[in-house]
Amino acid sequence: MSEQRINPHQVTKPIQLLAAWLVGLILINGSFLGAAHLITTPDWVPGLLVLAAVINVPVFLGLIFFLQTKFRAELQEDTFYSKHLEKITGGARKSSKDEDEFLSYLKIYENSNNNKIQELSKSINSIESIVSTISNNRDSSIDIKAIFEKLNEAKNTLSEAEIIKNKNITKIALNDLVTNYKEIATDLVKSGYKISETFGSSSHTKTAPKHLTISFTDNINKPALAELYALVKKYGFNRIDFSEGDIDDSDIYIGSYIDDFTDERNSILISEEIESAILNNDISVKELGSLIVINRE
Repeated sequence: MSEQRINPHQVTKPIQLLAAWLVGLILINGSFLGAAHLITTPDWVPGLLVLAAVINVPVFLGLIFFLQTKFRAELQEDTFYSKHLEKITGGARKSSKDEDEFLSYLKIYENSNNNKIQELSKSINSIESIVSTISNNRDSSIDIKAIFEKLNEAKNTLSEAEIIKNKNITKIALNDLVTNYKEIATDLVKSGYKISETFGSSSHTKTAPKHLTISFTDNINKPALAELYALVKKYGFNRIDFSEGDIDDSDIYIGSYIDDFTDERNSILISEEIESAILNNDISVKELGSLIVINRE
């Protein structure tokens, strides 16, 4: 009788993982039932092994079903999975050397935002030190009230700078083939956002997307999504797509290719109801995503 073995190094395709799970289920349950047949004492052991074998079946099948649904895209072979990613990004890539001049221009605004935060932090520390010194000196003729007003003003400004800092960590992917690409990029960076990557010109067809669509994941901050939509709306972006966890490089893709590949899902037209949900920060990202899924064509 030949020995059945699973060699991990030979499992090179995702679909083989499911086959290995099924083989593992058969081997484990077979060993449980075989042991239950052979063991006679104590009396409760055979029943326990049979029960374990019965429970294993729905557990294994449930996990396989979970893999086939939640991670269906990831279980495709590399060639098909790369096509799946291209549906969203058209082949996401880092900025090329040809864009160095424009990116340097954007970098000026990014550095300005960072420098503003650092300068205000130093200013706050300096003023607090002065206030502490003066408060301990009762004979001082310096106007403490005026200094406190200046301190509060600086703190308010620092709060605004912290908002810019939070914007800066939002991962944005921008299609460099959409109309007004440079204007959009400039608006984003001037508003305190950072473009993590560009895509589009690296795709096989090197064509602009069929529709002006925003694709976002549930990782994005809702106020950021609302502001980003408001920024790009004037450039004609009128469709939105919610990615249910199958893209993870960026939080939002501006100029998504999802409508060029309709075999999986479509974006939806941004109606008044959807726009209201986007701009309403009381509605969470997941709630907005559910609304989009319901309204898909």
